Amino acid sequence: MENPDQLRELFRMQKALNERIGVKTDGMSEEEKTKWLLNYTRAMQQEMAELTDSVPWKWWAKYQKFDEQNARVEVVDLFHFTSAWRKCSA
Repeated sequence: MENPDQLRELFRMQKALNERIGVKTDGMSEEEKTKWLLNYTRAMQQEMAELTDSVPWKWWAKYQKFDEQNARVEVVDLFHFTSAWRKCSA
């Protein structure tokens, strides 16, 4: 059995999620698209901050540990936002 194209599947799932929550990027005005992309950019920045918090980046704090499971979750979140952005900017 062939493996499905995982990125294509991610894009399909993101489009379905967007439609379910009322986000339809097709036919957006420039103003709507700009606002939507700004919101997604802010969300992606937050996800990146959460990913950063998953790794022991504080050189002065010896108590930190790498939270691999949370890092995986944050990377998936980033992929979802990236795939949503891809659809709007296409």
